[in-house]
Amino acid sequence: MTDPKQFAAAFGFDQSAAMDGINTVARFNERFIGLALDAARETNDIAARTTGEAIENVRTATRLRDEPAEYGQAVTEFARNQAALMGRATEEFGQVFQTAQDQAADLATEASERAGHDAAANVNAAAKKAERTRKSA
Repeated sequence: MTDPKQFAAAFGFDQSAAMDGINTVARFNERFIGLALDAARETNDIAARTTGEAIENVRTATRLRDEPAEYGQAVTEFARNQAALMGRATEEFGQVFQTAQDQAADLATEASERAGHDAAANVNAAAKKAERTRKSA
């Protein structure tokens, strides 16, 4: 017996159930990866936008001033702008992470429910098969 399908059938292994399980896991993995990639794209967008704004803040702060006192004000304005920028960026990152966490939790709950349902169905099918085998013996 060299055919894996014959070998599996000889031991009563349900290949279609195994393939269904593998496909279910693959579908959930695809969705989990999609969540991670979406979050990565969004955080990259936030980081790029924040970097651009920070560079503009530096450009503004380093402009030539007519009066020495204006440099002190430029540094103060730069610090204020940077603090506001970091506050906004932190809030945006937090929103992305919260959304990703919520979606991942929902997906994990769905996967758990599906696994429980599939396990119960497999147990019932095995019990019925065992009962048929017992009756025919």
